[in-house]
Amino acid sequence: MRRPSSGDDWSLAYCQAELYVRYMTLTYGKDGPRKMITAYGDHLDTRAALERAFGVSEEKFEQGYREFLKGVVAAAGPVPAVAAAADIPALERDAKANPTDAHRLARLGKAHFDAGRRNEGRDWASKALALDPKEQLAAFVVAQAAVAAGDRTGARDVLRIALDPQNPQIDALVLLSNLTLEAKDYPELEKLATLGEKHFPLEANWAAALTVVYRETGRRELLAQTLARRAEADADDVAIRLELAKLSQNLNDPEGAQRWAMEAIHIDSDNAEAEAVLAQGRATHGKKPGQP
Repeated sequence: MRRPSSGDDWSLAYCQAELYVRYMTLTYGKDGPRKMITAYGDHLDTRAALERAFGVSEEKFEQGYREFLKGVVAAAGPVPAVAAAADIPALERDAKANPTDAHRLARLGKAHFDAGRRNEGRDWASKALALDPKEQLAAFVVAQAAVAAGDRTGARDVLRIALDPQNPQIDALVLLSNLTLEAKDYPELEKLATLGEKHFPLEANWAAALTVVYRETGRRELLAQTLARRAEADADDVAIRLELAKLSQNLNDPEGAQRWAMEAIHIDSDNAEAEAVLAQGRATHGKKPGQP
């Protein structure tokens, strides 16, 4: 296998690794990736690792993976066209022809704001909010202007008033979540992040927000579940796996502690904290995950 030689190559490699992990999890169970990591840790090559972990040949595994990829591509649908820059003159004509349509005014406000004309953007968005305080796109523009002016509380208030939990607007929801995180309002942040995962699962790292919520509120079981989800989505994050290893120790889950410590060591072979967790588990239980 050729080592990635550019930033694009590395991005492609990470994407492929994530897809392989998803395929193994869906096809062979949630412990599938761990079984492969354990096999690699025992210095088996890929063919032998697949035979031991899943009882399949490399050819059969790759055939199943290709079928999985076809499903992923089909589910994704056609690639959307790149959005063109907003036609501000056309939006201005539209807004002036419909001066009581809050959404048309909000679109014009955002177009001005995105083009660097922040005062014009704020003014048009403010007019939209005067017509409809629940116009979320307008609230996003006004909130951005408030943040730029140092009024983060005012920005959050505008966004909270406009939020429609049944049909949230992505930009407004992300900004409101960030401001709520800064304010350390963890109950509200949990609601917002849960809402984001429901409506926009791929648009932002909602799991990272929930990690903060569960860590700060001491809900260790939910923290462990959320960190595990993040670990499965990021094959190279040592910090998440180390936190999971220590958390598993505190939750009296020695197998989990050893599993996450081993994964951390496979990523960073010199990680002393992970080695300490693994050593403690072996001293107490006498074996590592995957051993008979």
